Amino acid sequence: MIGGVLPALLAGLALGLALAFGTRRMRLVGLAALTLAAGAARLIVPPIIASETLLLLSSLAILLASGIGLFARPLRLAVVAPLGTFVGGVIGMTASEGNDLSLLGVAVALVLATPAAWLALRRERIVLRVAASWLFTVALLVTVIPLVTTPGYAPDHME
Repeated sequence: MIGGVLPALLAGLALGLALAFGTRRMRLVGLAALTLAAGAARLIVPPIIASETLLLLSSLAILLASGIGLFARPLRLAVVAPLGTFVGGVIGMTASEGNDLSLLGVAVALVLATPAAWLALRRERIVLRVAASWLFTVALLVTVIPLVTTPGYAPDHME
């Protein structure tokens, strides 16, 4: 998950899972905020952001979206719009680094929100929670492992 398309795809996946627990209006607001923020960030943000900062922002977007999908009951409209804006901004910044395939994260969220909402309406929420918890755990590990000073995780531990 160090760079490229994967952080943007995982952020879109986490947002799509989080929006599944809301109403149709909440999904529309969240997806509209995601799309507008991704397009604006792609066009406005200069490609000067350090890759470590972008990785941290991507991990934070995945943690927020999957955490809200796991723990926020009931999902509030006041949370959906800022979350969609933040995730869209991160996806747009990833795309402004010269990797336009990162905008597929928006498509993942758009495509996943409807089947995930169908699962939530059928009371099959455990599937969504397992996927959200997996995303939460992976993003937490990617964020925390660089902070650990264990010699096994240092890039030059063999030298």
